[in-house]
Amino acid sequence: KSVQFTIGQRDLTIVIADKTTIYGNAAPDWKIAGYTNIVTGDEELLKGLVENQENFSCPYVAGESGVNTYTVTLTEEALAAIRAGAGNYNITVDEGSLTVSPRQITVEIADKTSIYGDEIVGLTASVDTTGGKYGLVGDDPDPWTLSAENISETSDAGTYTISGTATDGNYSVQFNTGTYTITPRQVEIDFTLSGDEGGFTVTYSGKPQK
Repeated sequence: KSVQFTIGQRDLTIVIADKTTIYGNAAPDWKIAGYTNIVTGDEELLKGLVENQENFSCPYVAGESGVNTYTVTLTEEALAAIRAGAGNYNITVDEGSLTVSPRQITVEIADKTSIYGDEIVGLTASVDTTGGKYGLVGDDPDPWTLSAENISETSDAGTYTISGTATDGNYSVQFNTGTYTITPRQVEIDFTLSGDEGGFTVTYSGKPQK
């Protein structure tokens, strides 16, 4: 008497590794963290079917996608091909994630000067990219605003700190503060000395006399 055995598919989960990158940088190579419930000796079979960068799917696009967490999975076409090539397994996917962190930049705030009573000059700053430091991504606008202790044309002569505030969550900004210097305004003073009747008159302009 013969006995018939039915061997069903073995459940297997493909675990995709989590990855990180920095805003504006390229996505890293995708990797498989492991295979749960796999039969010894089948690892190479699964690796050959799975570990091709074209099999992975993630919506992150360098230079366009902002700081966030993105899902990493296998394309439908790749999963169908993997299932066909490893028919002994009922395959599911444990999706991974790509975490995009802010881009760290250093901003140098320029020193400025004006004369007491004159219009306050515009504040400027630039990104320091020396020593391999990061710059801005593509055509991104300056991710900061500048202020100088609420100074105005009527502010007293002296020095004031120019500081910055980050305005874009895709950037982590370190500011090197600047100094706004208001110098005293030079004025000329004319005064007159008059003598008594039939006396003398002297006018002094405040300028050095010869």
